[in-house]
Amino acid sequence: MLTKLRVAPLVLILDVIGLVSAFYLIQFIRLEGSVNIDSTSMLLITVLVLSVEYLSDTYSIETYGSIYNVSFRAIIGVVISGLLISIYLYARGPFINESPLFWRSVLPFSLMAFAVWAGLCRAIVSKIFRDMQTHQRWLVLANSTHAEQLADDFKKIKSPGELVLFPDIYGDVSGDKHSTVTMETLKGIEDSLLEDRVSGVIIATDRAFNTESLNKLMHFRLQGLKIYDIAEFYEELWSKVPIFHVEDGWFIRAAGFGLIHHKVAMNIKRAVDLIMAISVFILTAPLLLFVAVLIMLDSRGPALYIQDRTGVKGKTFRLYKFRTMKQDAEKNGAKWASENDPRVTTAGKFLRKSRIDELPQLWNVIIGDMSFIGPRPERPGFVKKLEEKIPYYDMRHLVKPGITGWAQVMYRYGSSVEDAIEKLQYDIFYIKNYSLILDLVITMKTLRVIVWGSGR
Repeated sequence: MLTKLRVAPLVLILDVIGLVSAFYLIQFIRLEGSVNIDSTSMLLITVLVLSVEYLSDTYSIETYGSIYNVSFRAIIGVVISGLLISIYLYARGPFINESPLFWRSVLPFSLMAFAVWAGLCRAIVSKIFRDMQTHQRWLVLANSTHAEQLADDFKKIKSPGELVLFPDIYGDVSGDKHSTVTMETLKGIEDSLLEDRVSGVIIATDRAFNTESLNKLMHFRLQGLKIYDIAEFYEELWSKVPIFHVEDGWFIRAAGFGLIHHKVAMNIKRAVDLIMAISVFILTAPLLLFVAVLIMLDSRGPALYIQDRTGVKGKTFRLYKFRTMKQDAEKNGAKWASENDPRVTTAGKFLRKSRIDELPQLWNVIIGDMSFIGPRPERPGFVKKLEEKIPYYDMRHLVKPGITGWAQVMYRYGSSVEDAIEKLQYDIFYIKNYSLILDLVITMKTLRVIVWGSGR
């Protein structure tokens, strides 16, 4: 089964094969049977093309719901790559004669051949993936509360496939943790396994399993059937931790959370933060000055907006951002920004879309108040209210807040308690599963957000 973890690597491998093969083929034709591939130039072309394809969102699982959308994006990505390479060659001048890869009779035709390949591959993978997702069936053993919440989430996230609930498990004994799940309960699952294809079984009940039932579940798993507890299901399918489906005991047993346990990991993260923050600060210094002047010309008030936010261990710090709202935007009290917020200035709309308004937070990273990647820092007033309404909300303060983060790239801008709940689930997933690879993925996704202007 093609899952969200397998589609991107598969398409990436197909792209590498297709791109290298296209250049070999066109050179073979152009040089009449001879091939002269410069490995350094081929590597540079490959990295550039694949990077543009990533920023064009053609490796994202979400784009594979539409065959035409993902294929069109792939072709546009190749066109952009060709333009960038042409600009580079024009600037280098005589360099174009050093490698046949850059000849006018090789480069454009090779990219055209790859564009056809990339479009067809994505169309085929998209069709296969969509068909497989549509036919997924998940069998759910759950008490009434978990079953209803899971069904609501499944519908809200518009996940393909179907949930098959077994209501007989949670009739009059849904709250009785001392009763057991018997073979009679599992009979319905066994019948479903025989009747149709099943993607897996989700266990979301507080009731214990008797010995016979445990043996049957073990038999199912050893026969190749995936069996998840509800938290594992959320993590694998949606990359978040379901805070309403877990209890304190889960946090004791669950693997992960290495970032808060190992000082070495935290020190490495801090070193990477400093290197990235100082580098980006130096590279964007002219842009920072230009934006500051633009803000002051666009509306009355200072260029920077300084605000108290809640950081690691609940400590308050002063956060720096470019001002994107009118100077008196919060004269009636603090409130979340909304879509098409009238308080946002003309320049502010562009700064928010491009995320340029976040750049002054580089200083917060340099002085140690923030990390490059982590939960979004929230205002103390909002934090106090959210902690009263949302379980485990204070867990996001176990690590430093970030300029960007898993919740920021996986979910839209939050402007309600419901949004805060969703983002918290992604934040806990990040804290639990932290790695340098995950940070790299978040960085690439952030670049994609900037390119497509999906901020607010």
